[in-house]
Amino acid sequence: RNKNKGQNISIPISQRHRRPSYFLSPPCPAMEGDIERVLWNEDQISKRVSELAAQLTLDFTGAPPPVFVGVATGAAVFLADLVRRLSIPVFIDFVRVGSYGFGTQSNGAPTITSDLKLDVSGKHVVLCPDYFIVGYGMDFAELYRNLPYVGVLKPECYEGFGGIEPQN
Repeated sequence: RNKNKGQNISIPISQRHRRPSYFLSPPCPAMEGDIERVLWNEDQISKRVSELAAQLTLDFTGAPPPVFVGVATGAAVFLADLVRRLSIPVFIDFVRVGSYGFGTQSNGAPTITSDLKLDVSGKHVVLCPDYFIVGYGMDFAELYRNLPYVGVLKPECYEGFGGIEPQN
């Protein structure tokens, strides 16, 4: 039984590299306090995704199915929302590229850790990247992906982060 059900739980910064079991579904009050500002709220994101889907449907109607490629895990939520709103056939694939590890500074030498499974030669490709902001699928140290908005982390949440890998 979950004794903390319905309670706001605060996690000390030193413990944020761990994946607590109570991070179940958005919104997560335990993470809300880590956000400096919201860039796009849930309604703004939904509206813009619908607009993009309508435009892409127009652009690719009558063309061979395009390949939508999610770059890294952070693109998965956006890509899923986008392709569900399309009314054309599409192919979907993912590529994983790493240069940050679990830190905040790129090592400057990105490496492909998981390549495409589909052959994209001669096909239209729509890339859906992952950026260093959090929420709506994007993370810091594998956390914050389940926030329903896109926000900027407070500096104290990542300053001095030693690249500690999250525990499963």
